[in-house]
Amino acid sequence: MTEWDAGVVKPVGTNVEPGDLEELGAALLRAAGMAASEAVAVAAMLVETSMHGTDSHGVMRLPVYARRCMAGGIVSPARIERLRDDGGVVVLDGGAAAGHVVGARAVEEVTARASATGIAAVAVRNGNHLGALALYSRRIAERGQIGVVMTNASPRIAPTGGFEALLGNNPWTIGVPHPSGPLVMDVAQSIVAVGKIRMAKAAGEQLPTGWARDKHGAPTTDPDAALEGLVEPIGGHKGYGLVFMIDVLCAVLSGAASGPAVSGLFALDRPSGAGHLFMALDIGHFTDPGAFAERLDLLVGLIRSSGRAPGVDVIHLPGDLERLTRERRLLEGIPLSAAVRADLAGITDELGIDRPVWLAHDEPEEQ
Repeated sequence: MTEWDAGVVKPVGTNVEPGDLEELGAALLRAAGMAASEAVAVAAMLVETSMHGTDSHGVMRLPVYARRCMAGGIVSPARIERLRDDGGVVVLDGGAAAGHVVGARAVEEVTARASATGIAAVAVRNGNHLGALALYSRRIAERGQIGVVMTNASPRIAPTGGFEALLGNNPWTIGVPHPSGPLVMDVAQSIVAVGKIRMAKAAGEQLPTGWARDKHGAPTTDPDAALEGLVEPIGGHKGYGLVFMIDVLCAVLSGAASGPAVSGLFALDRPSGAGHLFMALDIGHFTDPGAFAERLDLLVGLIRSSGRAPGVDVIHLPGDLERLTRERRLLEGIPLSAAVRADLAGITDELGIDRPVWLAHDEPEEQ
């Protein structure tokens, strides 16, 4: 099984200290026009994403976010407006601000409300690309609440039986507090995230069969054809049903753009218009938190000690691999592929920033 078959990206390249990447990221975003405090926050959240191993949504996104700032697709400083406030329900207009800035604000709102009401929801319209949703459900779980976050996205999936890309891969996540660290499930409704197709393209890899179709609806293993065409939903018609319903919950409910009206990340001059939904459940309003922890530990122990298939050493729970990756990268730094390093060097030069020492002598590899 290759790393692409497993759906796990393993970049090859020189490792970089997280703090160095945060410093460069903040400098790039400031130079691109993002307010200083927002640039620092977004850079830190992108590095946090890479620290957990979700490289397709981590520091490799810095160049496109910077270019979106310059072109007007991201508005900064953020002007987030509260449109409705019914105590346990809040509706925000994200003002086309950086998705990470809006997401952090939504987490603050939803956790505070859930503490008071037991369960709360924050809907967002006029949003932008949120990045890895695990960022937000993990933060909610770290506050002792169960977090559920979802967003719609630019169209990549066709309805079952069709070949028009009308719906996004519309990811969602659940984070649950646990003493060893939050248990976090974060999945898109496509078999693979589009960011991993971009990484396969950058690495010169073909895609596994079954990941994607071209713009005519024919199966393809060519990353370029896949990026122009469709990604396959998980579970066939079941995945299509999920992306449709998430579009309803994130966009139809809040008044955000839905279906093909959502702009993609690389439409640099256009905010995505996406909708997001953040929900938090305060455990203490449902049951005794200690009793919840005991019941959860019983379930966790049952899973971890269960019988293993041949060749399997460990049975993991949601969030385990990301936590282990973070522990390793705290010691080793974050690996960057040659393509990502070249992109970072290019945007650094484009914005007139001195390359840091660790990037100073990097040049794109000859093809």
